[in-house]
Amino acid sequence: MFEKLKEKFQEKKVYQPKERQECLVLFMEQSEDLMNHALFPAKAKSVLSSLNHQLSQIDMMKLSIDNQFKIERTITQEIPHAVDSYFSIPRAHAVSVVIKDGKTAKDIFIEKFEEFDKKLKNIIQDSIDEKTKKLMEKPKEYHAKKDFYDL
Repeated sequence: MFEKLKEKFQEKKVYQPKERQECLVLFMEQSEDLMNHALFPAKAKSVLSSLNHQLSQIDMMKLSIDNQFKIERTITQEIPHAVDSYFSIPRAHAVSVVIKDGKTAKDIFIEKFEEFDKKLKNIIQDSIDEKTKKLMEKPKEYHAKKDFYDL
């Protein structure tokens, strides 16, 4: 899963915002294939759909470098790793064998996707808060001119 994404976006390279935007688009395209996979859990499909909706609203070029990196890492490394790990477990084992705290691999996988969704929502909210804060601040030039005219 996510082979094209992994091929194009390798973890050691530094990407520009435009390339990161391409990364988002490629992730969303490949996640559509994943949602159509017969063995992909229905609950995870709804969470992945939510992730895709959020990603479709993002313009990476308008995010801070830190937030761009967090999103890039999540969609190029963390999500593909979780998907590969889940699909490496035999289906019967993934849905029936309790692994930890009364949860199966399927339950843990769904929780992981919910964590990715929450993480992305937090990144987006942080970005909105950051932009709002900048809107509320007066530019330094304004302060300098105001002080000059107050003399």
